[in-house]
Amino acid sequence: MARPQNILTVRKIAATKKAGRYGDGGGLYLRVTESGSQSWSFMAAVNGKRVEIGLGSTKALPLATARSIAGNMREAIAIGSDPRLVIAPKLAPEIVTFGKFA
Repeated sequence: MARPQNILTVRKIAATKKAGRYGDGGGLYLRVTESGSQSWSFMAAVNGKRVEIGLGSTKALPLATARSIAGNMREAIAIGSDPRLVIAPKLAPEIVTFGKFA
């Protein structure tokens, strides 16, 4: 049986004021701080280690966009890539050939 996804709604997000972490499914979480600020994070296991990747504020990143980014991160994990490269592709290590080095 598959785990549910797309649990949160725009109305639920706007109404959530209590500090905590609220799951949307598929590794996407809404984080609410004590001060009431809200942000998105993605959590998954990469190479046997749990990683939490901050995606940004709910004001700058709507629910649909956060879900899209989380989907891209799940795809990256499925093919064995680092999900952090979805939001920061410039972090990928550059391959330095001998010709470049010389």
